Amino acid sequence: MPLARDFEPVPPTDEAMTHLNSIPRLIVSNVTSTSGCISTGASRRTLPRLAGAASLCLAIAATAPGCLDEASLSDDALGATTSLVTTATVIPSGMWANSSWFVGNSGSVVGYSQVRFEYTNSGGAHDFTVPIDSSGGFTKFMSSGSPFNGDVIHATWSGTSIGDVGCDFVFHYNGGAVFSFAEMGCVVTPRIAKVVINEILANEAGSDTAGEFIELVNLGNGTANLGGWTLSDAVSTRHTFAAGTTLAPGRALVVFGGASAIPAGLGNAVAASSGALGLNNTGDTVVLTPADGQNQVVIYSSALAASDGVSMNLTPEGTASGQYVLHSSLVAAPASPGMRTSGAAW
Repeated sequence: MPLARDFEPVPPTDEAMTHLNSIPRLIVSNVTSTSGCISTGASRRTLPRLAGAASLCLAIAATAPGCLDEASLSDDALGATTSLVTTATVIPSGMWANSSWFVGNSGSVVGYSQVRFEYTNSGGAHDFTVPIDSSGGFTKFMSSGSPFNGDVIHATWSGTSIGDVGCDFVFHYNGGAVFSFAEMGCVVTPRIAKVVINEILANEAGSDTAGEFIELVNLGNGTANLGGWTLSDAVSTRHTFAAGTTLAPGRALVVFGGASAIPAGLGNAVAASSGALGLNNTGDTVVLTPADGQNQVVIYSSALAASDGVSMNLTPEGTASGQYVLHSSLVAAPASPGMRTSGAAW
């Protein structure tokens, strides 16, 4: 059983971090990673083994699946595939929550700029993002929408040029007893983005090709950094995503042929950087190329582009597999750029 702390919680102070700061911290530089392994390129045995609540999970651009375990590292098993420098850490034992607060004490987060919390209970669905302050902590006061005992909290830490990490934990609060994220079951692991081409409108309503669009959806649990990614047809690259473009988990982003066709109020849309998407009604190829070059290719026939204003949509919706069918075969609406087929928000 976790130990309850018999005090009424107040916003954290630097003094409250005296004990936490005594915990050894894992700082790794010049890291090379392989599938399931981490190597410092030097003597790995100089890295400390950290146990219990003091264990530090290392987030390395979503390539390392969990906490560093020195005993699991073998010289023969390591073959470097990716190199980067990072000093990112998340310390769940330095964070706590009660019925009114989500708090990360100073120094509990390094290398990330925000944390997002998601949970659902009888009071509805709750989804909010809290910035990490300059001390490496965060504070969120809730006057309403508080979590209930037993709620599963989905927490995700994200930042610039580093892969998301996160954990799920079961909220527990008992009057004046406060529990840390670690005590409630938070074990930090990488969050992985999975972006799919979800909807394509090749045959725009009318004759203005600015109305063509391609909708991307992130079905993963990590933020996708889209900067430098491209969308192409069978002829050429039609759009290059600007540096700093991101797509959060469970969200959509639509690329239209031209800015004039973006519906008023649709905030998750951009215009093709080339000025057009050039999608053919007789059939074409749409290629999404991420920074790592692992293309996603959709080849469609004229049957999916024969009707003005009717898009093709991936079904089952919200999955990475399946097939593309006419949007009008799923619901009455001919298309739903930036929204689910039902018209609900992603």
